[in-house]
Amino acid sequence: MRLTKAAYLLPALLMGSALAASEAILHRGGAGDPTTLDSQAAGSTTERAIMADLFTGLLALGPAGQIINGTAESWSVSKDGKKYEFQLREGLHWSDGVALTADDYVYGLRRLMDPKTGNSIASYLYCIAGAEAVHAGDQPLQTLGVRRLDKRRIEVQLAAPTPYFPEMIAMAWDPAPRHVIEKHGKGWSQPGVHVSNGAFTLAEWVPNQYVKLEKNDYFFSADEVLLDAVYHYPGEDLARSMK
Repeated sequence: MRLTKAAYLLPALLMGSALAASEAILHRGGAGDPTTLDSQAAGSTTERAIMADLFTGLLALGPAGQIINGTAESWSVSKDGKKYEFQLREGLHWSDGVALTADDYVYGLRRLMDPKTGNSIASYLYCIAGAEAVHAGDQPLQTLGVRRLDKRRIEVQLAAPTPYFPEMIAMAWDPAPRHVIEKHGKGWSQPGVHVSNGAFTLAEWVPNQYVKLEKNDYFFSADEVLLDAVYHYPGEDLARSMK
């Protein structure tokens, strides 16, 4: 999720915001402690809420739950409803300054469907051609119905027309920083190493206490982000989480 002047979503368990020494900080309560901050492995409600702050997909959800453009500048659907093409915005970057391209979305989707990743919400995207067989380990990742057309264009082939596909993209498909993952392995999702492409970056993660996110200056719409930081608390008792 990105918070902008034009449109932002607040979580159902909103705990309120506070201003501290000119900083705008949002405190959010979750339904438990995250077990991972690896976007392709994250599946719980709490984890996906954090991922929505850290990552921006091709499409996103607007303030009324409608589909809006995320990192995709534009997108189109074939007449038969089975082929989608996305055009990325110009000048996209990861939070470490490395350019973000169509390859990062293809890699992210393949990693999501890789049975080794063990994602519990990969089934949201079974509408993509080959997705279910790939996730079951019956077919190689390369058979998944997604491909890079060039640095800014991505094509997705569906198994059948799926009107809700855009909503599934907004909920489950994030890009993945291959340059960081291949260098650090499972440790890539830890503070100090983690990179993201959304409105915020990972600053701290204290298990059973909080996850702190800070504004991402490389976010494509950073000048419209109203918050300096976001704290995610794991406690189900929201009042206690603020103590």
